[in-house]
Amino acid sequence: YYAGLQKIIAERGMQNNIHFLGSVTHEELASLYRQCRLFVFPSLVESFGNPLVEAMASGAPVATSNAAAMPEVAGSVALLFDPDNIDHMTDSLGRLYEDDELRQTLSKLALQRASKFSWSRTAKATIEIFKAAAGRDVK
Repeated sequence: YYAGLQKIIAERGMQNNIHFLGSVTHEELASLYRQCRLFVFPSLVESFGNPLVEAMASGAPVATSNAAAMPEVAGSVALLFDPDNIDHMTDSLGRLYEDDELRQTLSKLALQRASKFSWSRTAKATIEIFKAAAGRDVK
């Protein structure tokens, strides 16, 4: 797969524009999120979009697919596109890339949205589900 991508990149003369980073530290990843012009997440299948929350928590304006869990995670603070429709995807990405005001708005909203997600809230909600499944209302 990697060799195929490298071939496409070379054929299109994009070697200086695309970098495969491999593994990065948490600090490097956070820095990448903060520096990106926009974060694109075209996933078709996710049970939960952790990268979306990470990007939003860093203030990255987000464009993501309208499939699986992405609309639920991103809510109304991301630009959603149909991942099976290349024209819709490229139109959405182009719009977000070019529109400074839209990027700034989505960035601010993303920070607010990300604050609604936390590991402690997830743990508490999971415990409540387990309690309900066990038929107990224990505090």
